[in-house]
Amino acid sequence: MSESKNLRETMFRSREQAQNQMYAQCQTVEMVMRRRVYDIQRGRNEMDWQKYKLEANMQKVDREIESLRAAVADKINPTKLVETRLETRTRRPVLERVDDKPMRGLIEEFERVHLSHSKLEKKLEDALTTYHGMYNHHERLTRDLQHKNQALETDRRLIEIRKPLHAPDDTQFKRNVGYCHMKDELVPE
Repeated sequence: MSESKNLRETMFRSREQAQNQMYAQCQTVEMVMRRRVYDIQRGRNEMDWQKYKLEANMQKVDREIESLRAAVADKINPTKLVETRLETRTRRPVLERVDDKPMRGLIEEFERVHLSHSKLEKKLEDALTTYHGMYNHHERLTRDLQHKNQALETDRRLIEIRKPLHAPDDTQFKRNVGYCHMKDELVPE
C-alpha cells in the first residue's frame, strides 16, 4: 500500500510538474508573441508616418519642379533676345563694329542670362534626381509596409491559434466530456 501510495504521489508530482512546465512555456511563448506583435505594430506605425511625410515632401518637390520648369521656360525669350541683339551687333560692318560700353554690356548680359539659365537647368536636374530617389524610396517603403502588414496578420493569427481551447474554469471532467463528445448523452446539471 505504501509503495502504491508513493508511486501515485510520484506520478502525480511528475504530472503536475509537466503541466506547470507546459503552462510556463505556453505563457512565455505567448508573451514573446505579444511582444513581437507590439514591435511589428510599432514598426508599421513608424513606416506609415515615414510614408506620409515622404508623400508630403514629394508633393513639395513636385511643385518645385513645376516652378523650375516654368522659370526655365520664362528664360527662353530673354535668352533669344540677348542672343539676337548680340548677333546683330557683331554682324555689323567692320567700321561699325566697335568694342564700346554697349557691346561689353551686351556680352555681360549674354553671360548673365546663360549663367542663370544653366543654374536653373542644374537646379531642375537636381530636383528631378531628388524626386526620382524619393519615388524609389516610396516604392520600397510601400513594399516593406505590405510585408509588415502580412507579418502582423500572421502573428495575430498565431496568437488566435494558440489561445487555450478551454476556459480556465473547466475541470478535467468537463474537458473529457468535450473530448469524447458526450455532452448530449449526459443528464444536464
